[in-house]
Amino acid sequence: MAEIVVNEAKPLDFAAVREMVWQSHQTIYGGLPVPENEENFFEWAYSDETLNRLAHHPFTWQGVANDEMGEVVGYTVIQLDSTGAAELLRHYVSPTYQRQGIGSYLLNQAIVEISKRGPLSKVWLAVLRENPVGRSFYEKYGFVHERDEGTHSQFGPHESYYVYTPLGEVQDNNLNN
Repeated sequence: MAEIVVNEAKPLDFAAVREMVWQSHQTIYGGLPVPENEENFFEWAYSDETLNRLAHHPFTWQGVANDEMGEVVGYTVIQLDSTGAAELLRHYVSPTYQRQGIGSYLLNQAIVEISKRGPLSKVWLAVLRENPVGRSFYEKYGFVHERDEGTHSQFGPHESYYVYTPLGEVQDNNLNN
């Protein structure tokens, strides 16, 4: 397994983040019809302006996982609200690096980092039902399916909502040991 280092995302990472996220997204959803607004969404969501805004938000943490060559192989964004609930806004691992523990390691680091910014009661997320790999990953991590909603999201139909409640103090785990 490649040695992975997780750090807070910096502006120099943003171009590589965009490329890795797009490749991952195409691998997962490539067979689904593409709504007209998908490319516009990516242009906005992964623009330098948006990523910089996330980097400077006091209750948001965005992280990148880099391999031993410094290549971005994972990306995550988590945001804490005033009630102690954190939303996992984005979580991607490069298709060639999936099923190696990197997604779990990156998610754990995100939870550790966001819990430093305030009390954490739960983490929730929405994932498209058409993403069985993502749903399976979150369930294995300990997220519990809460509900399904909608008939159409910005990418396609049907979102599933999951909730994870950390038990006890969040631990900083090291993937490479």
